[in-house]
Amino acid sequence: MQEADVDYYSVLGVSASATQEEVRRAYKVQSLKTHPDRVPVTDPSRPERTRKFQQVQEAYYTLSDSARRRDYDASKTFNPPRGSSHWQDDQFGDIFEEMMRDEGLQGAADPNARQAGKGRFMA
Repeated sequence: MQEADVDYYSVLGVSASATQEEVRRAYKVQSLKTHPDRVPVTDPSRPERTRKFQQVQEAYYTLSDSARRRDYDASKTFNPPRGSSHWQDDQFGDIFEEMMRDEGLQGAADPNARQAGKGRFMA
């Protein structure tokens, strides 16, 4: 359905409170700006334009329907974009680091830092 880190409102250049008419107008503008047929077939920017145009299409498809838009907004609230601070990282990060250390997996990039894992997670 949608790419993990794509914000459909940003793709169309509208705010989350945009009206249906604003979404429709933004779609028209963005689709004309990104349409791959507006450049020659040999143009090196064509694959990128195609990708952006597809994102514009997906964004409009989602935001133009009230039920799909409601579901999209709910999923953004439940699954915030990656790169933001998550309470889970703060809460569980130390636990996983401790488990990795106990299993000899911490510092796995340095072969000298590895240990033979003998804990309950290793077979």
